Amino acid sequence: TGLFLTPAAGALEVPDIQAKAALLADVNTDAVAYAKNIHEKNYPASLTKVMTALLILEKVSGNETLLNQEVTASESAFSDTYYHADGSSAGIKAGEVMTVKQLLQCMLIVSANEACNILGETLYGSVDAFVARMNERAKELGMNDTHFVNCTGLPADGHVTSAYDIALMSRELIWRHPDIRR
Repeated sequence: TGLFLTPAAGALEVPDIQAKAALLADVNTDAVAYAKNIHEKNYPASLTKVMTALLILEKVSGNETLLNQEVTASESAFSDTYYHADGSSAGIKAGEVMTVKQLLQCMLIVSANEACNILGETLYGSVDAFVARMNERAKELGMNDTHFVNCTGLPADGHVTSAYDIALMSRELIWRHPDIRR
């Protein structure tokens, strides 16, 4: 069966939307109000940052020392492999010092790609190790339609997910880290 497969009682008929795929479900009951192509694999863009945020918060939640740890932005966080200057940015420069909390805010508020890379390096050793953990965590959550190539959502061959999988990781983020709503 799986999550998000119970039709909502008394659900209203919803007009067809223009998105390729969509899933609207109650996070508390898993009742589905609307579903369209929920397992179709699509490029997730910055919705990738839902998993990025989940993993960062799993490392730092409740640890004020780690949240306030100062981090120096490395050159490698800006390498062509992981970063494109035309993507979302907070204007952080290599060598700049910020706290983990400030970097997390940059990632969540302005969708800063460089903040994702810096946090991945800082908390997981490298961007590659971070992306590998993203894929492991996706499997743990049952996200069978997902493969991450980066932690930012920048276009890359094979970087895909589905509406169903986005719902799974979003639900985990909201349930486990309710402060994310602030």
